Order: sequence, then structure tokens, then C-alpha cells
Amino acid sequence: MSCNIQINSISGTSPFDIYMCDIGLVQCIFIETVTSPTYPITLTTPTTLIGVTSFIIKIIDASGCIIFYPYTQPSPTPTISFTPTNTPTNSVTPTFTPTVTQTPTVTPSFTPFAI
Repeated sequence: MSCNIQINSISGTSPFDIYMCDIGLVQCIFIETVTSPTYPITLTTPTTLIGVTSFIIKIIDASGCIIFYPYTQPSPTPTISFTPTNTPTNSVTPTFTPTVTQTPTVTPSFTPFAI
């Protein structure tokens, strides 16, 4: 989907050549030459950059000065997404009950004897 971008001012000497480029400046598309700017200038994304969310507006003035304006398209209206709620499941946790066993104790006994 193409978008419209407004330029509210340009510094430099007119005329201005306006390009839209991908973020790496590999593909730059000439948009128009503006001789006497009437602001705002409205640009429409060229078809080769439709779907690209970030690009660079490149402007070259009459003196050969190059001005770069990075541009990121605003995000579309948020989409409602469903987030499931985890419901805990009851589980049986075994418990250990120790059994007490008696250990026999030897008790010494003393038997007196006579000499």
C-alpha cells in the first residue's frame, strides 16, 4: 500500500531533485524536480517501495548538496490478538508418611556374685 509523505520545508538552493531510496541507498527512484516549492510538498511512495516500512528521502539542490531524510511509516492500527490464559490443573502430589519401627535396645544387667 502506498503512502503519502509531506515535506514542510527544504533548505538549500532550488530547484530540488527529490528521490526515494531504500534504507541501504541501493535503489533510488526519482520522484520529481521542484523549482519553486509550495509547501507542503506531498510525495507518494513509488510502486517499487510499496510495503517497505523504512526508506530515505534524498534531495539534491541546485548547488549539488545532498540532503537525506530517513522516514519510517507509522505502524498500522493494532490488531487484536488472542492470548490464552493458562488454567492450572490440580495434580495429586504423593506424600510420604514414615513408619516408626522400634529398634531393640540391649540393657545390660548386673548380677552380683559372691566369692
